[in-house]
Amino acid sequence: KRPRVRNKWLLSKCRVDMQKYVVGFEIADARNLTTQDGLPCDPFVVVECCGKRYQTDTKEAKAMFVSWNEDNIWPDVELSPEEFESAYIEFSVYARNWFTRNFLIGKAFLQLKSINARQGHVYMKKSLPLRKEGETAATGMITLTTFCLKPGESAP
Repeated sequence: KRPRVRNKWLLSKCRVDMQKYVVGFEIADARNLTTQDGLPCDPFVVVECCGKRYQTDTKEAKAMFVSWNEDNIWPDVELSPEEFESAYIEFSVYARNWFTRNFLIGKAFLQLKSINARQGHVYMKKSLPLRKEGETAATGMITLTTFCLKPGESAP
């Protein structure tokens, strides 16, 4: 038996406002990763956006240059137009620690609205600095491509 909805107008209004956006990315590489001990590490990337999550393969014994060349597309990121204004995609680079907690090397963020506003709705092969929260110094660089499409827009 379906639960009874007291305010059907409100429920239908909420569903109407939600739109499906398409968000995709390619993680090319990372460079000059700063680790706890300054030695090579086993890095991987976690990408998060609006409740979606993707994790790359872990590369072994890398620090100066790490190549992933991994991509992913989320065709069904549901957001209201208001949520789209402030939504972002987050790229977090970690050093795998096989015995304790993984070490966060740094993060980079891009706002979906700003990606969508670019020509072709794409942020193409750009290097972004990785930073830890509350710190200004870069802990490495990540090179990536990402795109964001509103409903009705075509892919780059």
